[in-house]
Amino acid sequence: MEKALGDIQTLIKGMERGISQIVASSEEQASMVSAFTSVIERLQNSSQSMKDIADQMISYNFTK
Repeated sequence: MEKALGDIQTLIKGMERGISQIVASSEEQASMVSAFTSVIERLQNSSQSMKDIADQMISYNFTK
């Protein structure tokens, strides 16, 4: 009986370690998603800026 309880405690500790690893992994994934979202936003801003410049150049050529 004592050995069975010891085995159960060992299994529970192993599960706790596994859960901790899952939590850490989830936090890392959330951080990566946040960084990726930030990059996408900057790319969208750059794209809009480039479009605005192109529109200005086209408009300038038509007014010449």
